[in-house]
Formats: sequence, C-alpha cells, structure tokens
Amino acid sequence: MANLGSGNEPAVWYNPTAYRVSKVALNALMQSIAIQFFNEKRAVEIFGIFPGGVSTDINGFCQGSYMKTTSEAGKLIVDIMNDGQRHNGDIVGPDKKIISKVNFN
Repeated sequence: MANLGSGNEPAVWYNPTAYRVSKVALNALMQSIAIQFFNEKRAVEIFGIFPGGVSTDINGFCQGSYMKTTSEAGKLIVDIMNDGQRHNGDIVGPDKKIISKVNFN
C-alpha cells in the first residue's frame, strides 16, 4: 500500500503549514504501520512516495524546474510501485531514492 507523502525539508516557495504538517504526520504513520505489519508478520507493505512538486490546483498550478505535471508524477508513482523492490517502511523520493527508511534489523 503506497501513500503520497512529502519530503521533510521546507520549501520557501510553497509552505502551507497545515498541508506540510499533515504530510510529515502521514510519513510517520506509514512507518509506524510498517513496523506493526512487520512485527505481526503480515505479507503487506506500506510505504510513502514523494513525487516532488506537482503542479495542481492546490498550489495554484505553480510552475518551475522542480515541478512535475500530474502525468509525470503519476508515471513516477506507477514506476516505483512496480519496481520489484521491497519498500515496507520507506519514503521514496522523486529521484526514486529512499529518503527515509525503517531499520528492521
């Protein structure tokens, strides 16, 4: 199960407090549930995908080098979900690198 999370670094150009706090909380929730699934030996993974900035109505269709179209973000999300990797507890960033990870060792 993947959720759309966010990075942990603030962006000067877009910083709506409630939105940002909700995404940080979502990342923490996903990682806590991942630990619970692991401890219960459930064959379910939960992780977050942070596609980067996406130009939508929520941000006034913001433009810039960091922004993606919804189609670009959608493709990235599908690619990560189908990459064959185990991502339980991960937050995967826009470059497909893990930006936060649960250590299950």
